[in-house]
Amino acid sequence: MEKLKALRDAAANEGGLAGAGLQFGAGLELGKTMLDKKDTNVDPVQQLQKLKLLLNEGIITQEEFDTKKKSG
Repeated sequence: MEKLKALRDAAANEGGLAGAGLQFGAGLELGKTMLDKKDTNVDPVQQLQKLKLLLNEGIITQEEFDTKKKSG
């Protein structure tokens, strides 16, 4: 989550990632990386909250959200 917030902050900064034209692709890669990680110590509620944030930010699709939600 902290990486996602840092990415958004950098994107808002004219000299940040958005200035280099990298924001969208980097955000997608970050979101996909977060989805692919298997952490057995993660609280399921926290995991759903992270997934919902990624969905709301447009980083993942509704289909990806639903798939990850079902797979736990």
